[in-house]
Amino acid sequence: MTSTLGASTRRLAILAVWTLGLLAASATACTVFLATDGKLVLGGDSEDWIDPNTQVWFIPATDKTFGVVYFGFGKGEYPEGGITLHKAELPPGGILNMQPSDAHGFPQAGINDRGLFFGGAATNSVKHVNPNGKEAFDGFIADHILRTCATVKEARVVLERYSVGLPQGQLLFGDRTGDSMIVEAGDVIIPKKGNHQVITNFKLSQMPNGGDKCARFKKVDTMFAAAPSISIDMVRDALQAVGLKPSPDGLEKRLPGTQYSIVFDLTHLELHVYRCFDFERPIRMDVRKELSRGARAIRLAEIVESAPANP
Repeated sequence: MTSTLGASTRRLAILAVWTLGLLAASATACTVFLATDGKLVLGGDSEDWIDPNTQVWFIPATDKTFGVVYFGFGKGEYPEGGITLHKAELPPGGILNMQPSDAHGFPQAGINDRGLFFGGAATNSVKHVNPNGKEAFDGFIADHILRTCATVKEARVVLERYSVGLPQGQLLFGDRTGDSMIVEAGDVIIPKKGNHQVITNFKLSQMPNGGDKCARFKKVDTMFAAAPSISIDMVRDALQAVGLKPSPDGLEKRLPGTQYSIVFDLTHLELHVYRCFDFERPIRMDVRKELSRGARAIRLAEIVESAPANP
């Protein structure tokens, strides 16, 4: 199987490293999770970074791929194929000298029209990117999975053949059946146990009890472990509890904050997006309806500014 993008594996792998490296270098605190009560399946993503230039872009389905909605950073440009390729060389001085715009056009989270979503978080690096000697994938593996897989089970089949190709960081995939998995750098896969699964900025494979030390992990884990039922409001409250209100001069001083928070309603294929810790003005999206309107990119700030506040 070849990439639907036909992109350079080296460039995309380095871009993934850059993106996660930027997050790690800025002491960010991303949180991603899935929870289900047997009737409703919801995902949550809290994206921390220094850059307020956030956007959403829409990639309609083709005869070979599913439609996908992606979230990330940018100024409303539509990157062809959903991903912008960047130069493959690090700037002088390495990751710490990278500019926020280096992450523009690269998916940080997304959902397809079958109800499969993903979100990522920075972690420490690994010595061996592909310890099992799997085939290298020509592209960003999460993008390929969302375009071609409807479930976590199907995504596992892809990962049985291909390496995730990340030297640091981790991804959480979840679907509308309530299944989920964590995919860590170094090709470690952790399936969901129980009614929820959470990632922050440590690896469960290395620190099984790391959640005792990570306040964000513990908040989300405790909240859903004790919940007989779940709701949109509950996931919103969890995202607010783990978020960080951005500073007005965050970009200038490289101070991280929660640039957006997303509730993924996988059961109904709906999204509730909150920009810059503003939980009073959600951006509501119907995934299939938005994808039917064609390929485009929109700045989240523009959507919020045009939406009325809740009464």
